[in-house]
Amino acid sequence: MNKPQYRAIGLLVRKDQILLGQKGDGIGVGNYIAIGGKPKGNETLEQTLIREMKEEIGIEVLDYNLVAKITFLFQQKKEWNQTVYVFTCSKWKGIITPSIEITPKWFWTNEIPYQYMWADAKIWYPYIISGQKIHADFLYNPDNKTLARHNVTIVSEV
Repeated sequence: MNKPQYRAIGLLVRKDQILLGQKGDGIGVGNYIAIGGKPKGNETLEQTLIREMKEEIGIEVLDYNLVAKITFLFQQKKEWNQTVYVFTCSKWKGIITPSIEITPKWFWTNEIPYQYMWADAKIWYPYIISGQKIHADFLYNPDNKTLARHNVTIVSEV
């Protein structure tokens, strides 16, 4: 099995809303996702988060909290395997702006468009929205769209 890639992603939160981005290119184009990507060079996860937020939606993240470590495995697309570190971000400066990669949109937390997201989102997002920290893993079926299995564990520290 290929070694998973590592990514840092962020969810901007304010009151009962969350910012998601509609993916404009690459894997999962058209889906709503959190903002982020892979480290460059020797970047830390935090540096990756800050850079990706600036590149993809034009803001400078000022406050963030690591809330999840999630591993995604694909039976038919091993190159898609990845471990994702999820941060919630409650303070930032700048104007949220679309990019080629992402069209950002605010959603009420009770109206998240799970039907336009990866199959795993409806399982782990509620934990994060409710303020819990998790470790999780998801195995996708050969169709790369449905889940074969998953596991979510609530943790005190990621």
